[in-house]
Amino acid sequence: MQSMGFRSDINFLRAIAVVLVVVFHFSNVALPGGFVGVDIFFAISGYLMTGIIVSQIQKQRFSLLSFYLARAKRIIPALSVMVLSVLVYAWFYLFDVEFIKLLKHAFSSLLFYSNVVYWQEAGYFSASAHQNWLLHTWSLSVEWQFYMVYPIILLLLTKVIGLRWTKLLIILGAIASFAASVYASNIWPDPAYFSLPTRAWQMMVGGIAFLYPVTFNTSSQRAVSLLGLAIMLISAAWVSPEMNWPAWPSALPILGAYLFLIADASKSLPVYNTAVFKYTGRWSYSIYLWHWPVVVWMNNQSFAVDVPIILGGIALSVVLGALSFWAIESRRVPVLHVVIFAAASTFAATANSFGLGETSLRTLSHSPSNTALYHYEAIRQKMADENNTLTCRLSSNKDRHGNFAYPAPCIDWEQQHGLLFWGDSHAESFSRGVLPGLPQQQSVSRIFSSGCRPSFDMKVGDSSVFRRACDQANETARTFVSKQRPDTVIIGMKDQHEMMDWDNIIAFLKANGTEQIIVIGPTPQYYPTVPLNYVKQGEGETLTSYKLDYAIPATDAKLASILADYDVRYISLFSHLCDKSEDAYRCRVKLNGELYSFDYGHLTPESARILANELLFDPGYL
Repeated sequence: MQSMGFRSDINFLRAIAVVLVVVFHFSNVALPGGFVGVDIFFAISGYLMTGIIVSQIQKQRFSLLSFYLARAKRIIPALSVMVLSVLVYAWFYLFDVEFIKLLKHAFSSLLFYSNVVYWQEAGYFSASAHQNWLLHTWSLSVEWQFYMVYPIILLLLTKVIGLRWTKLLIILGAIASFAASVYASNIWPDPAYFSLPTRAWQMMVGGIAFLYPVTFNTSSQRAVSLLGLAIMLISAAWVSPEMNWPAWPSALPILGAYLFLIADASKSLPVYNTAVFKYTGRWSYSIYLWHWPVVVWMNNQSFAVDVPIILGGIALSVVLGALSFWAIESRRVPVLHVVIFAAASTFAATANSFGLGETSLRTLSHSPSNTALYHYEAIRQKMADENNTLTCRLSSNKDRHGNFAYPAPCIDWEQQHGLLFWGDSHAESFSRGVLPGLPQQQSVSRIFSSGCRPSFDMKVGDSSVFRRACDQANETARTFVSKQRPDTVIIGMKDQHEMMDWDNIIAFLKANGTEQIIVIGPTPQYYPTVPLNYVKQGEGETLTSYKLDYAIPATDAKLASILADYDVRYISLFSHLCDKSEDAYRCRVKLNGELYSFDYGHLTPESARILANELLFDPGYL
C-alpha cells in the first residue's frame, strides 16, 4: 500500500481536467468532448479519498467526523461565496420566473442534491443549460454524496471482512456501477448522467489505482503516464454530447486517468510541476466554480459570443478562480466559513419558502416584462393541466389496469375516410388550432405520444415509459390507417424530420387510400423560452435569432428538399414565420398581439388557430 503525499502529477491532472471542462463550456465546437474533464475529476477524487480513508484506517486513526469536516472545509466555503454572489446579481437582474428557479437551484446546490433536481428538469447538454446558473454544481453534489457513503462502507467492510476482501469488493462494486451506467444511459439518459450509482465506478476506479499500486522504472513511469494523458486528451477530442454518457465510451477517459494515477510520474516528468500547471491545478476547484456563471452571464447578454468574448470569459474565470482560492480556500477562518454558508443557504431557503422571488422588494418584479412572463406562465400551466385530463397523447393516458390506452374521443373507429393527426406533443398543439375550423360532421382521429417520431417501421423499444408508449402509438396508427383508410393525414413533430423514413411512411399511406398527406414542419424554437427571449430581445412582433435553435432552419430546409420528390404537401412553419437577412433570422413571434408559444416552441391554441387558417384553411387544403 502506498503512502499519501502531495503529487505534482495529480495537481497537473487537475489543471488538465479543469481546462477541458472550461474550454468545452465556453465553446463545445472547439472541444466537443471537454466534458470528460468532470469524469477525470471523479477519478482523482476517488484516488485521493480512498488514500485518505484507507491510510487512516490502517493506522487506526480514522474519524468519520474529522473526514466530513475536512471535506466541508474544502468544498463549502468557496461554493457558498459563489452561490451567494450569483444570488445577489440575480436579485437585481433576473425576472421572477428566472429568480424563483435559481433560488431552488441554489438551495439544492448548497445542500448537495442539485444533481437530482437537474435530472428532473433538463439534460446537461440541453439548449436551456445556459439559463441554469448553477448547473455545474451537480458534480459537487455527486462527489459529496460519495463522500457521505464511501467512508462508512469502507469502515464497516474493513472491520468485518478485512482490507484484502474489501479491496476485491470495491472492484466488484466498480464493475456493477459501470454496468448500471451503460444500461441506464440508454434508457434514462438524464438520471444516468447525473446520479451517484452510475458515476460511483469512476471514483472507485480511482480508488483501485490507490489500493493496487504498480511499481514502474523511470522510463516506464513516463511512458504509462504519457499514455494515460494521451488517452484522456483523445477522449476529449473524440467524444461528443450526442453520445449517451456515461455509457461504454466513458471508460476511455477513466482508463486514461487510471494509467496516469498508477504511473506516479511526479519526479520523472518535471513538466508536470511547471508554474502554469502548478497554479492552474491549485486554483482548479475555484476556477470550476466560477467559470460556469461567467458562461451563463455571457450567453444572456445582447452581444454575440465570438472568439474575443470567449477568450475574455476564460481569462475572467481564471482571475475569479485565483481570487477565490486566495481569499476563501487558503484562509483557515472556520467562523467566517460558517457565516458565509449560513448566509447563502438561509437566503436561498427563506426567499424560496416565502416567495421573495416575486416580492415587492425587487424592482424588476414590477416591470411590464415581468408581468408578461407571468401571463405566459399561466398559459403554460393551463396547458399542462389540460394535458393531464384532455390529451390524446398516449404517454399520458392509461386505463384502469395501468395499460396505455387512448380515450374514446381520440380515435374514430366507426367512420372511414376521415382525417388523422399523427405525431408528438407539437403535432397535438397544432391540431388544437385546426379542429375548430373543421365541419362538425368531419371524422377526426388523433394519435399522439410525447417525444415520439411518427413511423410505421421504426421501433424504439420497451425500456422506458415513453418508448413503450411511442411504439404502441405508432402501431395504433398503422392499424388505424389499414382499417379506417383516412383520406387526409397530417403529420407533425418537434424536430429532426429529415431523419424519418419518408419512403415507407408515404408508401404505406398511399397504399391504404390516403389522398392527401400534409407534413407540418417545426416551429421556430427559442431557448429557454420564447417569452423570456422576447422580453429581453423582442422588437414589435419579431425576435432575432440570437437564441434560436439553429438546427430548426437546417431541418426545415432538408425536409423541404426531401419531400419535394413526393406527392406530399409540406407546410413550413419556419419559413412562414421567419425571414433570413445575411446570416441571421428574424422571426414573427407575435400573432394578433400574442406570442405564438408559451414555452420554447409549442404553439398556443390561439396561435395554432391563426396558423391553421393562414396555411391550411385559406389556401383550401382543408
